[in-house]
Amino acid sequence: MIVGAVLIRFTGWTWIDPLVAVLIGLWVLPRTWILLRGTVNILLEGVPDGIDLREVRDMVKRVPGVVKLRQLHVWSISNGMNRAAVHAVASPESDIGGLQNDIARLLHDRFDIADSTIQVEPAVRA
Repeated sequence: MIVGAVLIRFTGWTWIDPLVAVLIGLWVLPRTWILLRGTVNILLEGVPDGIDLREVRDMVKRVPGVVKLRQLHVWSISNGMNRAAVHAVASPESDIGGLQNDIARLLHDRFDIADSTIQVEPAVRA
């Protein structure tokens, strides 16, 4: 901008001003797109970048005692602050409190999800 102002001052070429403005806009545009894309993903509670929802689902299903997974939702409230909500069905002999802790530990250790809401219900015996 300063170089443009100096050129205009000494040459009188006023067309340099809009040219500099356009160049600055083109320089900012890619950064704006990245920021906008991340912001929209957070506002729409989309799955955070770097987390594969299928992998999370498969690993939660493999936790000993989980019979079925009714709901899984992973979202981000800001960059690097991921959250999860899980609704699982436990085998009749499972300790529900222990199973909640196991799922929370898996989400934290494997996927860096520090805050999760985990609902576990016992399977209905037939």
